[in-house]
Amino acid sequence: MSHFIVERFVPGATADDVRAWGVAIEASIEALELGGEVSHLGSELMNRDETCLCFFEAAETGSIHRVNDHAEVPKRKDGDFVKVASKDVLLDEFSSYLAKFDRPNAERCRIKVRFPGDADHLPSTTFRTFDC
Repeated sequence: MSHFIVERFVPGATADDVRAWGVAIEASIEALELGGEVSHLGSELMNRDETCLCFFEAAETGSIHRVNDHAEVPKRKDGDFVKVASKDVLLDEFSSYLAKFDRPNAERCRIKVRFPGDADHLPSTTFRTFDC
């Protein structure tokens, strides 16, 4: 599975809008029976930039396009999805992992992933910085 970012230009959007889009995306994943092919990892609203970044995990972009079209959420005209990482994920004892998405400044974005470690695995941290 790979991680993708969908950038949405959303002037005037609120946190409530982003939550509603998340519900619509999750409902679309279920309605389209794509639960094993695509996961919505969350979204980050950046009011100052009138932008919302939505984070997905999927094997390919086609399933992300289908989910977004079905959910009828805003998207950029070019419809591009940016692949930001591809890796096997180690899960914690709760079968989950944490991904944190920081934005260091207006021209650069950074994605940082931390694994706290467990009895069999050492803690690890990685990040990617890119133009956004």
